[in-house]
Amino acid sequence: MVGSSGDKVATIDGTTGLQRTFQDHCRKAGPLAGISKSKMDVVKDGTIAMYCPNTVDYLSVVLTRSLCGARVTTIDPLYMIE
Repeated sequence: MVGSSGDKVATIDGTTGLQRTFQDHCRKAGPLAGISKSKMDVVKDGTIAMYCPNTVDYLSVVLTRSLCGARVTTIDPLYMIE
């Protein structure tokens, strides 16, 4: 349940202009959490390394892992050590 903020924009892709609402993210995260647990063996108190560029769906993936009870450590593919 998202409440009154469900139809508000949560993420915007600065390059393409694509947008996702809070409700969009909630709709995706629930089913993805089920798949993550059953097909990918994501477990409570486990740690997931997320190697992913910043996209409008980034929040959905983080929420998915949180619904599984897993910790998320993010890895930005654009990060470079100089």
